[in-house]
Amino acid sequence: MASESPVLKAWEECDKTDTLFILVCTVFCWTIVPTVGIAYGGYTWKRNGMTAAMASVLTIATCSIQWFIVGYTLAYGEGGWFFGDFKHFLHWGVLSEPVGTIPAILFSEFQLVFEATVCAIAVGGFCERGRLWPVVFFIAVGGSDVGCGP
Repeated sequence: MASESPVLKAWEECDKTDTLFILVCTVFCWTIVPTVGIAYGGYTWKRNGMTAAMASVLTIATCSIQWFIVGYTLAYGEGGWFFGDFKHFLHWGVLSEPVGTIPAILFSEFQLVFEATVCAIAVGGFCERGRLWPVVFFIAVGGSDVGCGP
């Protein structure tokens, strides 16, 4: 092998047991967001129950797009005065470097789960109080501040 790709080198540095554990945890934790929507549907009138569940789906979609574009790099970039830098803007280079003993892309997905969960909990306050689409702005702006710092 003359030159091995950086992604394969990063994968060799990762512990497979830790990677599997975080992958299983990520899959289990993704069920939290729709469950929050269903739970908030229990607090609403029958006619608005679907709106509460759809808010959680909208939260997943909005947070995923926002996290992929700029959220991860602001939360976990090398550092600036207040936010991280834009080194990983659009997830550039995330595949080619591990975070601890797991792949960085898996770490990013795991953190996205908790950003979406916090946003889904916050969106529950909007049930039956207003229209659903203006919530997207709230999620996009508030979601980038939710990421847990290193």
